[in-house]
Amino acid sequence: MTYIKPIFSMRMEYQIALSILLAIVVGLLLVDVEAMAKADAISSLKSLGTIYLNLLKFIIGPLLFFSIIASIVGIGSIKEMGKLGGMTFGIYMMTTVFAITVSLLMMNIFSPGVGVAMPTTSSQDFSAVKELSLSGFFLDLIPHDVFSPFIEGNMMQLVFISILFAFAILAMNNKELQEKMYESSQNIADVVLKLTVWIIALTPIGVFGLIAAMVANKGLAPLLDLWEFVLVVLASLSIHLFVTLPLMAYLLVKINIYGYLLKMKKVIIFAFSTASSSATLPLNMSENVNKGGVHERIAKLVLPIGSTINMDGTALYQAAVALFVAQGLGLDLTLLQQITIAITVVLASVGAAGIPGAGIIMLTTVFASIGLPLEAIAVIFLVDRFLDMFRTAVNVSGDMIVTKIINEVFDRDLKKSKI
Repeated sequence: MTYIKPIFSMRMEYQIALSILLAIVVGLLLVDVEAMAKADAISSLKSLGTIYLNLLKFIIGPLLFFSIIASIVGIGSIKEMGKLGGMTFGIYMMTTVFAITVSLLMMNIFSPGVGVAMPTTSSQDFSAVKELSLSGFFLDLIPHDVFSPFIEGNMMQLVFISILFAFAILAMNNKELQEKMYESSQNIADVVLKLTVWIIALTPIGVFGLIAAMVANKGLAPLLDLWEFVLVVLASLSIHLFVTLPLMAYLLVKINIYGYLLKMKKVIIFAFSTASSSATLPLNMSENVNKGGVHERIAKLVLPIGSTINMDGTALYQAAVALFVAQGLGLDLTLLQQITIAITVVLASVGAAGIPGAGIIMLTTVFASIGLPLEAIAVIFLVDRFLDMFRTAVNVSGDMIVTKIINEVFDRDLKKSKI
């Protein structure tokens, strides 16, 4: 017992690293075991991973639904949102689309998933991926009733109805009702977020089961093939942060964003070390007002929205993983199918919680929506926590850059209103 407590007091990345090492050792020990005993061991290990994945799937629905409602209703009435809210949401969506575009281009150019063995269930059928179409996506977006998306686990329909509900609440133009709905949705979202934290705490156990079963079944080949994928993701994140976003800032408001990012280096380092957009938010708001020259009103509106809906790094990563797995499965996705994946990722990233490991939860949404096997997520667990720190830094940097852009656009109006 005295040895167990220090393990659970470790930071999550260390726990995951330890579980991966143990999983590799156990998997390799099982490689040469007698066939029947090996099959039983793999089945038991897969059960650990399956329970973990089921818990992730269980939490996605309420997490998406109430988080999205709270974030949209919390902005204010449709009239109050006006130009400021609309521009904020529009630019955030633009940066996410740019991030996914960079990811898809890099993944198509370098194709790091080709030839990588993916852990799947032998009876699984991937025809749903091959039959994807943009028109079919929009037809399937609207559910035939309110409850079926929760029951069937159709996350894209959940995102759609949550946005619809949120705008209906705003359209009521009833401040008291809006405040009550916001408070209720936020409270439920907070409870679900607490459950999410508990489930994420089980990640080392789930990772152990998934990776040990994969290594026992397929050896180390899938893990050793990840180096190219990691380089492509890091290169994509770098291009988005140091090229795409600064170029967008220059074209929109004619500012050089590099000096601003240098001033905000404390926030970026904090985001990198914690891998949490939510944990970084208070420091982000303080530094932007005190050092970044951002008006307090802008910081209080734009940054919280960004920490909820603007997940550039996460969206880029999810698109890369989806294509990586599809390439490993030998699926030749058309342009329309990749656009469908991009739309799915954009919608899924809106509901991504700003806590360490939440990207994996949203990744299950993306995989389920486009018909990819959830078991294949096990392949990227080895590098997920490492890449999580980089993509969180990009998430937070994107929030700050958009905030600076919005601040420049509304600077004169804010000075006139003496804010």
